[in-house]
Amino acid sequence: PALKTAKLNPQKVYALKGASDRLNNLEVSITKAQFRKDGTRLWIHVKNDGGQKISMMPTANATLVDNNGHSYKVDSFSGDQTTSVAPGTDEEIMLVFEPVRADAKEITFGLDGVFDMKHSAWSYNITVELP
Repeated sequence: PALKTAKLNPQKVYALKGASDRLNNLEVSITKAQFRKDGTRLWIHVKNDGGQKISMMPTANATLVDNNGHSYKVDSFSGDQTTSVAPGTDEEIMLVFEPVRADAKEITFGLDGVFDMKHSAWSYNITVELP
Protein backbone atom coordinates (compact mmCIF):
# COMPACT_ATOMS: atom_id res chain seq x y z
CA PRO A 1 0.00 0.00 0.00
CA ALA A 2 1.01 3.60 -0.56
CA LEU A 3 2.39 5.46 2.46
CA LYS A 4 1.82 9.01 3.74
CA THR A 5 5.41 9.78 2.70
CA ALA A 6 4.25 9.58 -0.93
CA LYS A 7 1.92 12.55 -0.31
CA LEU A 8 3.74 14.52 2.40
CA ASN A 9 7.25 15.90 2.78
CA PRO A 10 9.20 13.34 4.90
CA GLN A 11 11.52 16.11 6.14
CA LYS A 12 8.70 18.24 7.55
CA VAL A 13 7.32 17.91 11.08
CA TYR A 14 3.59 18.69 11.04
CA ALA A 15 1.93 20.43 14.02
CA LEU A 16 -1.25 18.70 15.20
CA LYS A 17 -4.07 20.55 16.94
CA GLY A 18 -6.63 19.70 19.60
CA ALA A 19 -5.34 16.22 20.34
CA SER A 20 -5.26 15.75 24.11
CA ASP A 21 -6.87 13.93 27.02
CA ARG A 22 -6.62 14.35 30.80
CA LEU A 23 -7.15 11.67 33.45
CA ASN A 24 -5.91 11.30 37.05
CA ASN A 25 -3.73 14.46 36.98
CA LEU A 26 -1.93 13.53 33.74
CA GLU A 27 -2.60 15.37 30.50
CA VAL A 28 -1.42 13.62 27.34
CA SER A 29 -1.28 15.57 24.05
CA ILE A 30 -0.13 14.64 20.56
CA THR A 31 1.69 17.76 19.37
CA LYS A 32 3.56 16.85 16.16
CA ALA A 33 3.95 14.10 13.58
CA GLN A 34 6.52 13.26 10.91
CA PHE A 35 5.79 10.76 8.13
CA ARG A 36 8.91 8.98 6.88
CA LYS A 37 9.51 5.79 4.90
CA ASP A 38 11.19 4.21 7.92
CA GLY A 39 8.42 5.14 10.37
CA THR A 40 5.86 7.60 11.65
CA ARG A 41 7.19 9.75 14.46
CA LEU A 42 4.77 11.16 17.03
CA TRP A 43 5.69 13.74 19.64
CA ILE A 44 3.67 13.33 22.83
CA HIS A 45 3.55 15.99 25.55
CA VAL A 46 2.79 14.68 29.05
CA LYS A 47 2.04 16.98 31.98
CA ASN A 48 1.70 15.73 35.56
CA ASP A 49 -0.03 18.36 37.66
CA GLY A 50 -0.68 16.02 40.60
CA GLY A 51 1.33 15.09 43.67
CA GLN A 52 2.23 11.50 42.68
CA LYS A 53 4.83 10.16 40.26
CA ILE A 54 2.99 8.69 37.26
CA SER A 55 4.48 5.62 35.59
CA MET A 56 4.08 4.32 32.04
CA MET A 57 5.86 2.29 29.35
CA PRO A 58 4.95 3.96 26.04
CA THR A 59 7.46 1.96 23.98
CA ALA A 60 5.64 -1.21 25.10
CA ASN A 61 2.03 -0.05 25.67
CA ALA A 62 1.38 2.50 22.89
CA THR A 63 -0.85 1.72 19.91
CA LEU A 64 -1.73 3.54 16.72
CA VAL A 65 -4.80 2.78 14.56
CA ASP A 66 -6.00 4.72 11.52
CA ASN A 67 -9.59 5.51 10.53
CA ASN A 68 -9.58 2.48 8.16
CA GLY A 69 -8.77 0.06 11.00
CA HIS A 70 -5.09 -0.48 10.13
CA SER A 71 -2.83 -0.88 13.18
CA TYR A 72 0.76 0.32 13.38
CA LYS A 73 3.22 -1.19 15.84
CA VAL A 74 5.41 0.97 18.04
CA ASP A 75 9.16 0.45 17.63
CA SER A 76 10.28 -0.47 21.14
CA PHE A 77 13.90 0.38 20.36
CA SER A 78 13.40 3.81 18.77
CA GLY A 79 12.15 6.98 20.35
CA ASP A 80 12.29 8.02 23.98
CA GLN A 81 12.37 5.47 26.77
CA THR A 82 10.42 7.55 29.31
CA THR A 83 8.95 5.45 32.13
CA SER A 84 7.68 8.07 34.58
CA VAL A 85 6.69 11.71 34.95
CA ALA A 86 7.55 13.37 38.27
CA PRO A 87 4.90 15.41 40.12
CA GLY A 88 4.53 18.96 38.84
CA THR A 89 6.59 18.38 35.68
CA ASP A 90 6.00 17.93 31.99
CA GLU A 91 7.95 16.21 29.25
CA GLU A 92 7.86 15.79 25.50
CA ILE A 93 8.55 12.27 24.29
CA MET A 94 8.92 10.98 20.74
CA LEU A 95 7.65 7.56 19.67
CA VAL A 96 8.22 5.79 16.35
CA PHE A 97 5.52 3.63 14.74
CA GLU A 98 5.35 1.73 11.46
CA PRO A 99 4.78 4.04 8.45
CA VAL A 100 1.17 5.24 8.17
CA ARG A 101 -0.71 4.41 4.96
CA ALA A 102 -1.52 7.18 2.49
CA ASP A 103 -5.30 6.69 2.75
CA ALA A 104 -5.35 7.41 6.52
CA LYS A 105 -7.27 10.60 7.30
CA GLU A 106 -6.96 10.34 11.09
CA ILE A 107 -5.15 8.24 13.66
CA THR A 108 -6.00 7.19 17.20
CA PHE A 109 -3.08 7.04 19.61
CA GLY A 110 -3.61 4.68 22.54
CA LEU A 111 -1.59 4.40 25.73
CA ASP A 112 -2.38 1.61 28.22
CA GLY A 113 -0.92 0.75 31.61
CA VAL A 114 -0.52 4.29 32.99
CA PHE A 115 -0.57 4.30 36.80
CA ASP A 116 0.37 5.98 40.06
CA MET A 117 0.28 4.80 43.68
CA LYS A 118 -3.31 6.06 44.21
CA HIS A 119 -5.09 4.66 41.14
CA SER A 120 -5.17 1.36 39.31
CA ALA A 121 -3.90 1.46 35.72
CA TRP A 122 -5.75 3.63 33.21
CA SER A 123 -5.65 4.28 29.46
CA TYR A 124 -5.74 7.11 26.92
CA ASN A 125 -7.21 7.10 23.40
CA ILE A 126 -6.64 10.30 21.45
CA THR A 127 -7.83 10.77 17.85
CA VAL A 128 -6.28 13.40 15.60
CA GLU A 129 -6.80 14.42 11.97
CA LEU A 130 -3.80 14.02 9.69
CA PRO A 131 -2.46 16.59 7.20
